[in-house]
Amino acid sequence: MDRPLIVIPDPVHPDVFETLRPRFRVIGDDEFEGDRKAALAQAEAMIPRSFKMPKEILEACPRLKVIARHGAGVDSVDMPTASRLGIVVANVPGGNGNAVAEATVTLMLAAIWRTPLAHDFVKSNQFERRWDLHFEQLTDRTLGLVGLGNIGARVAHICGAGFDMKVLGYDPFVDRERMAQIGVEKIDDLAVLLRTADVVSLHLPLTPETNHLIAEKELRLMKKSAVLVNAARGRLID
Repeated sequence: MDRPLIVIPDPVHPDVFETLRPRFRVIGDDEFEGDRKAALAQAEAMIPRSFKMPKEILEACPRLKVIARHGAGVDSVDMPTASRLGIVVANVPGGNGNAVAEATVTLMLAAIWRTPLAHDFVKSNQFERRWDLHFEQLTDRTLGLVGLGNIGARVAHICGAGFDMKVLGYDPFVDRERMAQIGVEKIDDLAVLLRTADVVSLHLPLTPETNHLIAEKELRLMKKSAVLVNAARGRLID
């Protein structure tokens, strides 16, 4: 009896293949691109990263039983169609939470310390132009977190404990008591958070309700000096 076929349409770490191949047939991204139609028709499970799975792709997978998203979000999968076809969709919430949280703080620091521009000055032998730059700091500033899931909570800890930042949180799905446990002051009105924070960081899934959550009106509420970091999906911001 043939082993079930798993299709992995995006690059992943070699350990994934090493783990799966003793029990499954596996088609990686190179083979998938070579004969996509045949792979979709035979796949019983898929492990996509950035590969999008709209209705037409799902309907081309008559044997598909499971989609295991290599990441936290499921916005790349047409969920109503997957449900109609009886395909189970799983994800990995918080699986890369520490890495994303560290990347988020890296972006905050790079923005307030003008790191890309300072690097260019040094690289182009214009070191004296450093005096043209105005730097800020995270210490003792106010951080506004929009979304307090695994990643948002980790960012709250790093910034609160590490930089003595006051941390505000906006998330209708996390109660005040839970936020207080992780050192976050719950804010019920997004506009209040945007007006108050020196740094705003987004940690939300992309849904119809969060699409363009931050648009012109919201941007105008923010301080002129504020930094906005999007550690989630691009379409959260217009």
